Formats: sequence, C-alpha cells, structure tokens
Amino acid sequence: MVKTLTLRRMSIVAALALIAASALSCDFLALALPQGAANAVYSYADPRIEKSVYVKGLDEPFGLAVAPDGRAFVIARNGVNEYDAELKLVRSYKADAAEGIDDRESDKGPEEWQMTTATIAGETLTALFGTRSCAAVYLFPSGATAFVRRHNASDLYAALHNPTSFDNIPYMYSETTINPVVSAFGFARALGFDPTVPELYGIVAFDPIIEADGRARYTLNFSGVTPYTAPGAFVAPTILLLPPLPSEFRFQRLFIRGNTILVSAGRGSYLGDVQGLSFAFDRTLGGAPFATFVNDSSTTAATENNLYVLSAQRRESAWLHKLRWLP
Repeated sequence: MVKTLTLRRMSIVAALALIAASALSCDFLALALPQGAANAVYSYADPRIEKSVYVKGLDEPFGLAVAPDGRAFVIARNGVNEYDAELKLVRSYKADAAEGIDDRESDKGPEEWQMTTATIAGETLTALFGTRSCAAVYLFPSGATAFVRRHNASDLYAALHNPTSFDNIPYMYSETTINPVVSAFGFARALGFDPTVPELYGIVAFDPIIEADGRARYTLNFSGVTPYTAPGAFVAPTILLLPPLPSEFRFQRLFIRGNTILVSAGRGSYLGDVQGLSFAFDRTLGGAPFATFVNDSSTTAATENNLYVLSAQRRESAWLHKLRWLP
C-alpha cells in the first residue's frame, strides 16, 4: 500500500511538473481543473503566482484595470467582471448588447486602463479609464451595468480622467510634443498616471546600444509632473537600465505604485498575439530591474506589491493571475 501511494503521488507530481515545464504561457490549464489544483500548478510553474482565476461570463476579454487596494477589473466587449484582492468574483457589469465596449487595439499594444472614481450627480461611481483612447467605462452597482463614454482620440496619451464629470481633461500630445503642461518630457516612450497622488509620469529613452544580435539596450529617464497644478511641478528623475530587448519592441505601459515602477514593452495589439516583457524597478534606487516577467499573450497592471496578468485563453476567454514581485 505504501508503494502504491508513493507511486501515485510521484505520478501526480510528475504530471504537474510536465505540464508546468512544457507551458510557455499561463493558458495551458483545462477549464475542468479544480481551482486549487490550478493554483498549485501555476505556483509550480512560477513560484511568484499567488492566485489564478478563470474569467467566466465575458466575451473576448481584452483589458485589465487594478485598484490600489488590489481589486481587479477584467474588461470585455460585453461587460466587466470585478474581483476582490483574493480574485473572488464580486460582481459582473453588463454593457449594452448593441454597442458593447471597444477593445481599442492599436499598434501601441493593448490599451492602458486605470481604475479611478467619478462623482456624477452626487453618486460616486467606479470609473475605468482608457488613457490612450479617452474611453471611459462607468460602473453602476445598482443595476450591474456599464456605461461607456467614447472619445475619438488617437494620440499616445490622450487625456486624464476628470473626477467630477463625464468629460475628460485633455493632455493631447504626439510622440514628440506634449501640451500644455508636460512638454518637458520631450520624446516620451510611455506615460503612466497614478490616480492616488495624482501625478503623471513618463519615461524618455536615450539612444539605445545595439547588440551584435540586433537587440537594443535602453537607458530610461523616469520623471513626473503634477498635472492638476501649474506647470513646473516636476518629480525628481530616476535612471532605469533595461536588459537587451528585441529591436521591434515598443514601450507600451508604465505603472507607478508607491515605491515600485513597472515598465512593459512588447509588440502586438490583440491580446492573443502580444509578445512582451515587464520589468519592475525600485523607484528609490533605480538602476537594473529587480524582477522580470514574460507577458506573451497577456496584458498587465500593478499594485505596489503585486503584478496582475490577464492571459488569453484562446480567443473567447482568459485567465487572471496575481503574482508577487519576488518568489
């Protein structure tokens, strides 16, 4: 009996190890696998993973927003799923069946979504704001519905969310100029907005060093401004050093949460086709990243202590993962 149990245990462990070793992304688990086993396999594949959940009830998830307290919002064409910090489903919001929510795909990668709040007619709502497209999705808990506010902006970073109305505060800019208050960023490769401060941050890349294999080694200058005040309220810069990247990668997203800076670079716009890397930096120290993540077929968002990854599971659905920065 002891031998039989040992062999069974060894078989289970070997099977899990084989699955984990053969997987290059986080979408290899069968839907029928119990969640406890799913978390165990993911933890084996990457010890930084704390929780995983299969996204249900949404059609073609494409976007992810995360609140500072760890709540996560998965965005799809037909609505939004809200999860608590333990990745338990809190509520599903349904969008209008005819209009839906635009995925806002572009050559700059998946849309960057920020979670903030808006007080409209005396009611405080959760607002998911697409910072490049100016799209805003307002969540109404009473009716479990999502109201979509569309804007026709195509610049790299189109606007900041206005917390007191359905309108947005525009900070229109091209990749070479920003007006009116953040022009000192110059050629900004990516911008990120921290709604808790609030401050707008940017990274400027110095001329890269091209390696023999064609990869590019970038040095980034990270800085920020306080956009709701007069021009000139700049945040002290920090130098970030990246490992060599494929020459076709673009800087797609920038998150600043407390003392952590997350820079995501990659190529592709449709979630299932994305190839990318994310790098976590200590804001005080700068220098080289203290953690690196592969983000193929996925998009990312962050809190100060965790990375959240929305990973495509074929075209119709996705997995949501919560990871620590370090094992």
